Amino acid sequence: MEVLRRGAKGEDVKQLQTRLRSHGFPTLAVDGDFGPATEAAVRHFQSEHKLVVDGIVGPQTWAALGVPPDTEEQRIKEAIAFFRKQGWSCEQAIGIVANLDAESGMDPNIQQGGGGPGYGLAQWEGARQLDFQQWAHHSIHGSSFEEQLGFVHYELTHTESRAGTALKRTRTADDAAEVVTRDYERPADTAGAVVRRRRLAKEIEARIGC
Repeated sequence: MEVLRRGAKGEDVKQLQTRLRSHGFPTLAVDGDFGPATEAAVRHFQSEHKLVVDGIVGPQTWAALGVPPDTEEQRIKEAIAFFRKQGWSCEQAIGIVANLDAESGMDPNIQQGGGGPGYGLAQWEGARQLDFQQWAHHSIHGSSFEEQLGFVHYELTHTESRAGTALKRTRTADDAAEVVTRDYERPADTAGAVVRRRRLAKEIEARIGC
C-alpha cells in the first residue's frame, strides 16, 4: 500500500478507514477522504501500537493494521487494468505504464532524486503540478495512486491530447512506450529513454501478456 497522509483520497484511504473501524474506531466514516477524523484515528492507533505518532500511514502503520505492502509488480498490473478500463488497448496501457515505472518505480509519493521538482508516478513538475491541483482540488503531494493514474488519463485526453492521439494510433506495446516517452514524458535524454522504455514495455508484456 502507498503512504497516506491528510489530504489523500481514493480506494486506499477507504481501505485504511475500514481497517481503522475494525481496530477500535467503529464510527469512522468510510468515505475515501483522509480528513481530520481519519488523521486523529491514525494518531491514536499509532500511539496504542507504540509507533511513531505522525498521522502518516506508512509501511509500519499498514503492517500494524494487517495490510502487507504492495509490490511494484502489483502496481504495474493495477495500473494496466486501470488504463484498459479507460478505453486504452492492452498494448497502449503497457506503453503508458512502462513509462510510469521508468519514472517512479510505480511509487506515487516519490520525489525526484537530487532534490529536483519532479513528484509522483510521472514525476510531474511545475505547471503540471498546478494542473493536477486544479483538476483534483488539492496538492499533488500526498495524492493517491488512483488519483495520479486518473490524472495521467486526464492529461492524455485533454492537456496532453496530442500525445493521446498519437498513442491511440499505436498497435504494439513498444511503439506505445515510445510515443508516451517522446510526446508525454519528454525526458532530457529522449533518445536513450526511448530505447530503455521500449525494452521495458516488451518485458512487461512478456510477463503479464495482453
